[in-house]
Amino acid sequence: MNTQKSVYNRLFKESATELASHNVELALVDDIQKMYNAAGKELTTANTASKKAIAAIEEVFTAYRQNAIKANETLGKIAELKKQAKDLGLDAPANVLKFEEELTANVKNSQAKMAAIQNAKKQF
Repeated sequence: MNTQKSVYNRLFKESATELASHNVELALVDDIQKMYNAAGKELTTANTASKKAIAAIEEVFTAYRQNAIKANETLGKIAELKKQAKDLGLDAPANVLKFEEELTANVKNSQAKMAAIQNAKKQF
C-alpha cells in the first residue's frame, strides 16, 4: 500500500507540475498577444500622425513656393524699374533697392527650405 501511495503521489505531483507549466505558457502567450495588440495600436497612431504631418509639410512647402514665385515676380518688376531709371539717367529709389536685396534673400531662403522639406518628405 505504501508503494501504491508513493506511486500515486508521484503521478499526481508530476501532472500538477505539468499543468502549472501549461498555465505559465498560456499566460505568456496572453501577455505576448496583449503586447502585440498594443504595438499595433501605436503603429496606427504613428501612421495617422505621419499623414497629418505630411499634409502640414505640403502646406508649408506650398507657402514657400508661392513666396518664391511672388518674390521673383517682384524682382522682375524691380529689374524693369532699374532699367527705366537707368535709361532716364536716374538712380532707382533706395527703398526699391532695399526691397530687391530683401527679396533676393527671401527667394534664396524659400528655395533652401523647399529643398529641406523635399528631403524630409523622402523619409516618410
